[in-house]
Amino acid sequence: MRRRLYAAIDLHSRTSVLGWMGGRGKMIDTIRFETSEANLREKVGALRAKEIHLTIEAAPLARWAAGILRPLVTRLIVCDARRNRLISCAANKDDEVDTESLCRLVRLEELHEVWMSNNEARQIFREAVFDLLKLRDRQRELKTLIKNRFRTQGVLRLNGTEIFHPVKRRRWIDQLPEAHRHGLLVIYGLFDSALAAWREQLREVRRLGAAFPEIARFREVPGIGEIGSAVFCAIIEDPHRFQTDSQLYRYSALGITSRSSDGKPLGYERLERRGQRELKNLSYHAWRTGIRAGSQCDVVRRFYLASKQRTGSARHGRLNTQRKILKTLLRMWQNNSRFEPKLFLQNPTPKPASGRRRRGRPRRSRSRKG
Repeated sequence: MRRRLYAAIDLHSRTSVLGWMGGRGKMIDTIRFETSEANLREKVGALRAKEIHLTIEAAPLARWAAGILRPLVTRLIVCDARRNRLISCAANKDDEVDTESLCRLVRLEELHEVWMSNNEARQIFREAVFDLLKLRDRQRELKTLIKNRFRTQGVLRLNGTEIFHPVKRRRWIDQLPEAHRHGLLVIYGLFDSALAAWREQLREVRRLGAAFPEIARFREVPGIGEIGSAVFCAIIEDPHRFQTDSQLYRYSALGITSRSSDGKPLGYERLERRGQRELKNLSYHAWRTGIRAGSQCDVVRRFYLASKQRTGSARHGRLNTQRKILKTLLRMWQNNSRFEPKLFLQNPTPKPASGRRRRGRPRRSRSRKG
């Protein structure tokens, strides 16, 4: 029996490839098998070693496979496929080659691990919330399609949401030629079905969310409503997964990234493009709601105005406020505490991006003739 094996599985819905490597970096074998729970247990359980370090790439099958394989190995790493440049940029690429590259990366400890919860109740709640968001997006698509149908027939002044009302929409439909009404009615039927499914899914989210008391406390934060608190709870899952605030900001697509070489900037400082954009959207809508003059609690508006004055930029002030909202939600969850307006106005947020222009040849001024 070997002391340690470094193994990897390239998961696919039909067939998967398992490969393993010894401690000296020599590839031992790879096998292809039909993807199923029984085969995963059998193939990984047949590996003989005192320690087995196994990795799989983050994908739709990863959460299901991780639950099966975690008890069978010493360490299971769910890695970020976007960081594995050895695989994505390889000249020769197939499942066996990818598996060997994963084995080498796990042996060198060069994998970027993706956090994944083991709490089944929170996984079910997360799935329910993401289904709710997908139904929301479906409604948006159909609303855009309905508006475009009216505009193609010259109906340009659409009165707010009246065209989506189940009764009031009739007077708008009557403005269209008879030949163009049938297709629009079909789209309206799809919209009504999506809206009914969204409402039914919202009831399911409420039922599942009753098991998590932090959701009710999140609604104390100005601008955070019922759906926003459920989305934050479902996506974060575990408040102690972040060691620093900057990790939360990067995960929420609000972190600042910069690139330099030899002390010289290679481009602009900008927001990190990767991350959970639903958290970024959540914080944006909370900021927009919180700065309204009629809000009962004005701490969001006061924080925004102070940050705007300090940075000299409305955009940086908004981004700092968005980060502050997410940080406040996380601290409330970690400390099992309620919202404190005085604490919201304390602890300055990170400095905004400086917006430096990358260095290069100076621009030439154009002289006008005449």
